[in-house]
Amino acid sequence: MKKIKVILLFLVVIGIVIGVLIKIAHHPTLQNTPNNSPNILEEDIPLNASDELKYQIKELYSQDPTDRAGAAYHLGDMGTEAVSAIPFLIRILGDSAYIKRPPWGGGGTTPGNEAAKALSKIGTPAVKDLIIVLKEKDAKVRGSAAYALGMLKDVRAVEPLVNSLKDEKSEVRAIAAGALGEIKDIRAVEPLIVTLKDEDGYVRAIAAWSLGKIEDKKAIKALSLGLKDENKMVQIWCAYALCKLGDNQKVDILIAALKDKSPDIREAAAESLEDIKKSYAVEPLIEALKDKNWGVRWWAAKALGETRDPRAIKPLIALLKDRKDGVQICAEESLVKIGKPAVEPLIIALRNGNSKVRRNAVETLGEIKDSRAVKSLKYGSQR
Repeated sequence: MKKIKVILLFLVVIGIVIGVLIKIAHHPTLQNTPNNSPNILEEDIPLNASDELKYQIKELYSQDPTDRAGAAYHLGDMGTEAVSAIPFLIRILGDSAYIKRPPWGGGGTTPGNEAAKALSKIGTPAVKDLIIVLKEKDAKVRGSAAYALGMLKDVRAVEPLVNSLKDEKSEVRAIAAGALGEIKDIRAVEPLIVTLKDEDGYVRAIAAWSLGKIEDKKAIKALSLGLKDENKMVQIWCAYALCKLGDNQKVDILIAALKDKSPDIREAAAESLEDIKKSYAVEPLIEALKDKNWGVRWWAAKALGETRDPRAIKPLIALLKDRKDGVQICAEESLVKIGKPAVEPLIIALRNGNSKVRRNAVETLGEIKDSRAVKSLKYGSQR
């Protein structure tokens, strides 16, 4: 179940299946050997590159994995200016030295993971090289390449990713399936239907998720059969996909799953409801805001924001003092989406006895930008 949870977290927090990649990377931390650096000579750095670009590429050769990951992160921020760094980034895709708390924020990561994200930010010039890398011997490299191609959403990657659905490693197959869901090309439908019969449960679950993203009715029969899968996570994502294809009755399966014994299943149910945006799921999602598992609370808060339903306002304000900062932030963002109906309750929250609630209410009102809040914001800032 832990494996499945990681994969499902990866699918939506980022927009594509990032958690799977981190899962692959979570092997025991590698020793800082030269094998973690690009196997391209440092002297091959283009002479006409800017000083900043040269510096960041050289940092990819550092013995410190945090430096290597940080260099990849900064190269990504440079966007198309870092095109000449593509071969260097490609060569560290397999670098799985784990960094628990990167200085630039976010969750745990690896140099390989940051390199994949950087390549996706550099954009289309990286596509051809990434497609080639899908055939590398190292599964971590193949997985990282598939992940980056999914973020790039370039249709040239469809056929190579379809081929990766047959990869010998289940982690790579899962990432390839998720990437195809991000690209949303109809050519992936039949291969993903076949993947619903994969021997690995979480690969089947990701295939169902992707079929829901593509929304092609040819998948209805296979997804309906998936509702009887022995793996409950596969059932959840088949129900989600069928909802996306117009079968609203399957929402009941997702709502019921919010009370499942497994936190992984409850989290997947909340995540799926975030994308479906059905108003009759509001009350169950409000109840899920009290879940012991912070991931369930996070997804429930996010889903309520997507509904824009005023019934969620007070429960979301109560979440502004959640013990997890990420959940607080998600509650703020959802209140901003609900917008003007949340203004008066937030003004009242400025007088709340909890300092976290007051502070987060100030920030949320600032984002909503409603004139009614001006005097109250002045008062709240003085508390």
